[in-house]
Amino acid sequence: MSRRRVKINKTAIRRRLALLAGVLVITMIFILGAAVFDFSEARAGSDSGLAVVVVERGDTLWSICKELGVKGDLRLTIYRIREINGLSSADIYPGQELLVPVNVQ
Repeated sequence: MSRRRVKINKTAIRRRLALLAGVLVITMIFILGAAVFDFSEARAGSDSGLAVVVVERGDTLWSICKELGVKGDLRLTIYRIREINGLSSADIYPGQELLVPVNVQ
């Protein structure tokens, strides 16, 4: 039985690895760019004012946004509420005062 000798073309392998690395870099740039854009949109938003809301029993951040007639994606507004008020979670309590961004149009 004879063994075949396979010649490995190192240049072709290097080119394929370089192409793969390039595609990965471009993909990461795209993903990070999209994340930064979404974050800046959530941070800036279209709000031009803040309202002080006193939390009542049964309130959630979602229900407060709906009550105030917040426009756009409520998830972004909830993110902003948590950021503005230094909340590490969406847990809120009766009597708690929250600053809530509102759309003025």
